[in-house]
Amino acid sequence: MRRLLLLPLLSVLALLVPAASAAVSSSSEARPFPAGNALSSSGPALLRPALTSSLRCSGDVAGSPLTPVLLLHGTGSTPEESWGPVYVPQLRATGRPVCTVQLPARATTDMQVSTEVVVAAVRAVAARRHGRIDVVGHSQGATLGVTALKFWPDLPGLVEDYVGLAPTFNVGATGEAMCQRPCSAPFQQRRAGSRYFAGIRSHALPPGPSYTTIATLTDEIATPEPSASHLDGATNVVLQERCPAKAVDHFGLVTDGTVFALVLDGLTHPGPVDPARVPITACLDALPPGSDPVTIAPLVATAVANDLAANQASEKLSEEPPVRCYTQATCTDVADRGRLLASARVSGRRLLLDAQAPGRLTVTALRPDGTIASTRSVALAVGPASLALPAGASRLRLTTTTPFYRRAGLEQTLALATTAPAAAAPGPQLPTTGGLPFGLAGLVAAVAAVLARRRSAA
Repeated sequence: MRRLLLLPLLSVLALLVPAASAAVSSSSEARPFPAGNALSSSGPALLRPALTSSLRCSGDVAGSPLTPVLLLHGTGSTPEESWGPVYVPQLRATGRPVCTVQLPARATTDMQVSTEVVVAAVRAVAARRHGRIDVVGHSQGATLGVTALKFWPDLPGLVEDYVGLAPTFNVGATGEAMCQRPCSAPFQQRRAGSRYFAGIRSHALPPGPSYTTIATLTDEIATPEPSASHLDGATNVVLQERCPAKAVDHFGLVTDGTVFALVLDGLTHPGPVDPARVPITACLDALPPGSDPVTIAPLVATAVANDLAANQASEKLSEEPPVRCYTQATCTDVADRGRLLASARVSGRRLLLDAQAPGRLTVTALRPDGTIASTRSVALAVGPASLALPAGASRLRLTTTTPFYRRAGLEQTLALATTAPAAAAPGPQLPTTGGLPFGLAGLVAAVAAVLARRRSAA
């Protein structure tokens, strides 16, 4: 009877043992990944300090009924030189808050360095706004704006409208012409053989903002237009398609009245710029209405001269700067390309995840001998998620991919503590006589011991 009563109890214990063996040791609890910077931890790591030290804003960024605009200047320039004569005063006159940021070395250095400043500036202005902002860029600044939106997953959700004036997204003649001898980093990075440029172009445009580019067929820098500035997935506006007789050069895009009207159309209407909404009479505007040409002319002349001087004085390179891993689709270094998981830990029989960027997660369960017990792949959305722990695993290897980074990057390995089943309690002991146990098993053991002693004596 006692034996019959023990059988159900042993069955229950057998069911409990596997659950106990999968418990996580306290030393292997996953800690949240450290933030890459004070504003956000998603996307490629930001390696430079004080990225927003040159950020300047005017107007009520937080409380204005109009969306703030972040202005990004081009190669060789400054915010004051590019945007001071027209865009800052004109946008402020509409009541719109305006922010600018100075790119390193007047944007004559490695574009990977300048992109970090753009990323930090977008995050900082959006944080002040507690909402989405608009981004307007000129030349290299316009190119950097798209680069930031492509590679940092949180940025498309922070930007409502992007408008780029003469960005470079396709190989043109300028980089090749400038780099027949050593040239500055931004021109090296926009040559036909640039690995950086190829990586930027190959990354698809993320959904979220409206995208508009504005090109002029008489551009002497971004050439040949309109192909140099064409951005797949964007509304690509050519100035002369609205105003056939109008000639505006590269720097003139930041002062011309028709171009400003196009930009303002994109900022004041949902979606991208629609040239049909801009009156045909705006084609006659060399400057926006209300601008003083007597004041603006010397400012523009000084800005152009400083731009040329800055490019002439910039550091010259014989090849493009070293390319960071994140710009290449083959990158598997999640520390550089950016982690998708903010944290991962095990609680009970569940794997608890917190995703900070979308993508795909593969959970590989490894046995104690290192062989694969099981593999599971799931789509990740931003936010918390929970998965059942696989059976028979001593470790979990978490790897991620994205539509761009198709090679798996190792995010984390979690060790699961394996607990050996508890030894069964000893049963009733048989009585012994003369040191020999009774029972068949005892008799066999005794005979084996005697035979062993005889063999050793012989």
